Amino acid sequence: MFLLFFFVYICNMNAIQQRIEIDKLNDRVKSPRFNDDQYYSAINQAIDMILNDRIDNIKNPKKYSLQSVQRIREELYTLVKNSTTLPIANVLTFPTDYRYYLYLECTINGVLDYFKPTTYNEIGPLKKNPFRKPDNEDNRYFNDVSTGLKLVYGNGALTTSSFDYLKTPNVVSIGYENNKVTTGTLTSGTTYYVYEEGVYAGTTYYEGQTVVGTGVALTSGIYIPSTVVVNCDMPEHLQKEINRMASAIMQGTIEDYMKKQQLELDNLKS
Repeated sequence: MFLLFFFVYICNMNAIQQRIEIDKLNDRVKSPRFNDDQYYSAINQAIDMILNDRIDNIKNPKKYSLQSVQRIREELYTLVKNSTTLPIANVLTFPTDYRYYLYLECTINGVLDYFKPTTYNEIGPLKKNPFRKPDNEDNRYFNDVSTGLKLVYGNGALTTSSFDYLKTPNVVSIGYENNKVTTGTLTSGTTYYVYEEGVYAGTTYYEGQTVVGTGVALTSGIYIPSTVVVNCDMPEHLQKEINRMASAIMQGTIEDYMKKQQLELDNLKS
């Protein structure tokens, strides 16, 4: 039981633990000291690059994509969401966290079926094609507009909608400099992340650990309320790759291109 808990704890890194892992990759003893903005800017860049690579690698074509490989779907499962909002004037509005279309099905006149993608160039000819023209059953289409998905079907009554999509990942952050607590007390009942090793209520806490305030005065260390920290919500088995990519990005900023290239090669092997 202990070993299982330890494994899960390590894999589900919080934002401070991610910074620690990147320090190890950067070899902080020999590397320049980075500020918080550089860490979390690199992490968020890495998340965006990895997500774009998995969804549709159009700029650097590869033999995989989100819809074609089971492993890719499993790597992004925490980002998959569903919306049941009904369309307005045949437009299904994008959810506020929308990033990428996956699947849409609706019930029209009591018949549940999926919608197929189309384009502005195709929709005209489709309406004239007796075998493929939009209807309430088999031939249902959608096209992207600025606010969402425009649904094209017959004149039936649409009563249910189920829209699967990939959401935009969290923007990882540890808040602002003035959110760090270095003096005074930790509010009773509030959870804090340990930013810098310190002693609280007679116990030593290390970077990345959590501590619950009891209202007593701090002895030493730096602490950040968990309420201002936004952790990575990518699946746990992608977090090591995110950290390696973030480290490569940071190494590139100081022109350590050999190390940057090696980290990118490690990602390709994983």
